[in-house]
Amino acid sequence: MRQFSLFDSTTNRLSLIDREIKAAMAAACKRFCDSHRVSREEVVARMNARAVEAGVRLTGGNAKELSDHIFAKWLSPSAPDHMPGIRALNVFMDVVGDLSPLSVQAAVHDGAVVSAEQLLLLERVEVENQIKALQRRKKQLEEAIR
Repeated sequence: MRQFSLFDSTTNRLSLIDREIKAAMAAACKRFCDSHRVSREEVVARMNARAVEAGVRLTGGNAKELSDHIFAKWLSPSAPDHMPGIRALNVFMDVVGDLSPLSVQAAVHDGAVVSAEQLLLLERVEVENQIKALQRRKKQLEEAIR
């Protein structure tokens, strides 16, 4: 097993991921609440409804549904021991329509989240690069034939 340096950027990013996810969730929740003129309680209600539709649980233990109190802890940087599970995080992102918490997770691994449109543009650039490489190879072959 590799021992990480205190100055290793991946190590630093991993140690900060919970705080960064909470910050991304809080910002996404605020944007959603502001733009839709709803409260955090409404976000919780929508998350609970979506979870029922999907047949998933948002919390562990005996709780049947997510409470406003637990949701507030998920968003609070002063409650580091309270993190949403992966299902709850996905339900949250679906309800608020914001993938920024997922972007935080991807960034830890030098990744990024892209939209379907951005993915098509990236694919187009890759195809164009392949075409250029094939045209260069074709030119080399034509010159070798002469």
